[in-house]
Amino acid sequence: GVLLAGSAAWMSRDITGWQRWTSDLATAIGERRSIQLPDGTRLQLNTDSAVDLDFSPQQRLIRLVRGEILVNCGATASVPLLVETRHGLFEGIDGRFAVRQASDCTRLSVVNGNVTIRSPHQADGLSTRVQAGESYLVRQTEAIPAPPMNMDVGAWADGLIVTRGMRLADFLEEVGRYRHGYLGCSTEIADLRLSGVFRLEDTDKLLAILPQTLPVQVRYRTRWWVSLERLA
Repeated sequence: GVLLAGSAAWMSRDITGWQRWTSDLATAIGERRSIQLPDGTRLQLNTDSAVDLDFSPQQRLIRLVRGEILVNCGATASVPLLVETRHGLFEGIDGRFAVRQASDCTRLSVVNGNVTIRSPHQADGLSTRVQAGESYLVRQTEAIPAPPMNMDVGAWADGLIVTRGMRLADFLEEVGRYRHGYLGCSTEIADLRLSGVFRLEDTDKLLAILPQTLPVQVRYRTRWWVSLERLA
């Protein structure tokens, strides 16, 4: 099992490394980038993300290859700004919105303004207008309202995770996106809840403060294998 897991991790690392070399813009695990595009759009890439850009007088297109982006666009351009994932197409005219691509769906969260979902695979060809404060889960055949998140959508752009009653297991899954290796917890503490503001620049320091508010202890088997257990 260890050999299989190691092989899978090695193959995944090769794939994401190749994408970083071939994509127009990319970030490594734990890295975040902020770029101002020629049209004035502010594009921010979260950890382990990659995009391709296709800008011309006729089109402004951001292809999200992997990961998550935060887009801040204006209404001055003559053509709309489009963000494409494997699940759909998103049109932003004037606003701030986050797009996060997973294997089975894309989550769109609109902070300001509004965004139109245009799924090229939707049978009825209809579009969905998403307003500020709303989130949608988009698959190839549907776009449905997403359940409320228990963390701030765009806080990562400021190097933060801001939680409100978030499950410990979900919190660790989120933190795990910013570090290499395994990070998890035992099932008996998975449903513990935590709220607060946590800084992402040093995830080891972040983990070290959890026992101050929760009855847990952090155990390091190796630098790359960390688990939380109930405090004895």
